[in-house]
Amino acid sequence: MDPRRLAQAMTGLPADEREILFCASSLRWSVERIAGDFDLSSDVVKLRLHDALRRLLGPTASCPPGMP
Repeated sequence: MDPRRLAQAMTGLPADEREILFCASSLRWSVERIAGDFDLSSDVVKLRLHDALRRLLGPTASCPPGMP
């Protein structure tokens, strides 16, 4: 994906999801590091990453069986 289009799409995300996705994708931070820096549990970080990716990919995004 074109970096400009990705940046534009990310502006539509809620701030908390955008920040976490940026740290994970651009800075390559681990879930544990993000959790520590944002004072969140690892499960919450994973959930926000999942939600951010689903928003970016839209309704055509498919999840493995058993995943919402």
